[in-house]
Amino acid sequence: MHRIAPQQLASSALRLAPFAWYPRLPWVVLVFQVDRVWRAASREGGKDYWAKNLKTWLDAPLPDIARADVALKLNPSKHWLASTGTFTLVNGLDTTLTQIPLTGGRIGTT
Repeated sequence: MHRIAPQQLASSALRLAPFAWYPRLPWVVLVFQVDRVWRAASREGGKDYWAKNLKTWLDAPLPDIARADVALKLNPSKHWLASTGTFTLVNGLDTTLTQIPLTGGRIGTT
């Protein structure tokens, strides 16, 4: 019981607290760098991205949608749409689908 005394535990935690931030520092730097690059790319090359993305998947084999259960939230005054739900996909081809093209909207755009 002596080893888990609250006063000694708090004292040890305070002594070790500065070391707990060292592993987090590279993560924080990486998050800010990725966010900065993502924002710059979305401002400058949004149309180029979608054109390249469309060309990449233009002739790709697609699965069939067997069932879709989707809920939409609309706010026309703010030009806002949110969706949640599930899709059941079925491979109707004679070959195995190794990749499925999925594109979501951009997060954080208004």
